[in-house]
Amino acid sequence: MVSDIRASSTQTRCSLVVRDGYLIVEEYYNGYGRNDQLPIYSCTKSVVSTLIGIAIAEGKIGGVGERLRDLLPAESMEPWMEGITLQNLLTMSAGLPGDDWLYNFEGLDEMLAAPDPLVYALTRQKVFEPGSRFEYTDAVSHILSCIISEKTGMNAAGYAEEKLFRPLGITNYSWSSDPQGRNWGYARLKLRAVDMAKIGLLFLHGGLWDGKQVVPASWVEEATRHRIDANLLDGYGYQWWVNDDGWYTALGYMGQFIMVFPRLNVVAVFTGGTPETYDYNIQLVNRFIIPAAEG
Repeated sequence: MVSDIRASSTQTRCSLVVRDGYLIVEEYYNGYGRNDQLPIYSCTKSVVSTLIGIAIAEGKIGGVGERLRDLLPAESMEPWMEGITLQNLLTMSAGLPGDDWLYNFEGLDEMLAAPDPLVYALTRQKVFEPGSRFEYTDAVSHILSCIISEKTGMNAAGYAEEKLFRPLGITNYSWSSDPQGRNWGYARLKLRAVDMAKIGLLFLHGGLWDGKQVVPASWVEEATRHRIDANLLDGYGYQWWVNDDGWYTALGYMGQFIMVFPRLNVVAVFTGGTPETYDYNIQLVNRFIIPAAEG
């Protein structure tokens, strides 16, 4: 696999494989190294979802059935949005218009330019009944980050530092914020590849790390289950993509992946730097990872 990556013209930046708890592959390409913070793009969404699960376990959020009006009581929002549930947000089925690659990022650019991105997100039009189907929407994930700020009294980075990053020994990271100081929930988190692998290993072990239950095992199971049919992979859970062949992944633009293969006891991490690298990196699963693990 490493030889294939080196011979390719794609901009893969790293490949890591953890098997049975051991880091057996750690390679960097195109000038990148172990200590580089790499933009993980939409893998950020899976981190935000994990923080939501921790906040629920701590009683700061009542559960996935809570409604948006109660989650953000001080915010003005379109009346139709008040009944959106946390589960609708987590599964990308909130009813908001898509703003991803399918729409040339129309909507995302507007949110990024808005004086208050949350206000922009809460005034979007309704395009389908919440819960009825999947529509990948970056604005939804930023709403989740804002809910973390509202319910914990800390922005997502501060809450992650205390509840997730510090327990995992993740110290080398950066996470940019909107003008109100709320960390962007859709992307903008940078991590080292080895720290991406730690998040995958945490989930592989049911939320347990070094004898401590960092994330409830029930949340790991619920978040990574096929809850709604999706597009890039078979299904979507709580901000995690699910492949019905038995693995799931955090997934980001240009080929960022934190892949977890429970049956094979494997975690794989890939990062990339061009849109074409996404197609190349995801094919490494069936070309190399699964055959090697099963062999």
